[in-house]
Amino acid sequence: MPEFVLEKSRLTPQDKEQILMALQGLAAAEDSRTDELLTKLGGLFRVQGVNWIEVDFSDWHKNTAGAELFDELKRAVFSCRRVSFSYFAGEGGGPARTVEPVKLLFQSKGWHFYGFCLLRNVPTFFHSSRITYLS
Repeated sequence: MPEFVLEKSRLTPQDKEQILMALQGLAAAEDSRTDELLTKLGGLFRVQGVNWIEVDFSDWHKNTAGAELFDELKRAVFSCRRVSFSYFAGEGGGPARTVEPVKLLFQSKGWHFYGFCLLRNVPTFFHSSRITYLS
């Protein structure tokens, strides 16, 4: 709200630290606007942020295609935009999928894309390493 003013004197040092730590965690998956907000609040609180978390979505052994795929899926989730892709199941190739995105999930040492699959008419988890030809 335009008339809202944050009274920093009402926040304890622990409150300030928790706000900054939460924003650092969010900055790992968000765009640069979160970094800017983190810098502003750090200055307002007169607290030098401790960089307690870092998430790197790239694979050390592969090219940047994995990071690009993650970024494109993230943009689809944020904009609620349907995506289409080829998905290779465990037994080999599969039909093209069109999915209404819901979220990204890191589980079992890998990224998964969750959304409503229009081919099967059910919510589905897709392992990101099996997604190709995203559009």
